[in-house]
Amino acid sequence: MKTDSLKCTIYYDTYCHLCNWFVRFLLHRDKQDVFRFRDNQVLLDQSEEIISTLDVEKAVVVEFDGRYLIASEAVIQVLALLPFPWHLLKLFRFIPKGIRDHLYFLISKNRTKWFRKLEQCPIIPEFYRHKFPD
Repeated sequence: MKTDSLKCTIYYDTYCHLCNWFVRFLLHRDKQDVFRFRDNQVLLDQSEEIISTLDVEKAVVVEFDGRYLIASEAVIQVLALLPFPWHLLKLFRFIPKGIRDHLYFLISKNRTKWFRKLEQCPIIPEFYRHKFPD
């Protein structure tokens, strides 16, 4: 996939340990500089139309190609943008969305219980700061 001009903004819970692990996972594999990361609270400042269709508190939200994706669809889109072999995980798209989202929200509901909540946002290394616009 040609990704010269593609950008994918990932809105996530910056205090969630699991979410931060996923962000670090992506940072180390984003060789084509596709991903940008923002606190999911930024979405609360967006238009009500966007907020009413998204559950910002419970799910990762991805803005890609002019669309907002949520939950399992968002994760699969992110995985599809990763290099080999990780992009092969996009095959999860063949699992029915209802099943994928059920599993996604089960993990989301229990993420702070299973992975704890961070006391403060992690410090971003200087060489990754361009990926975290204010």
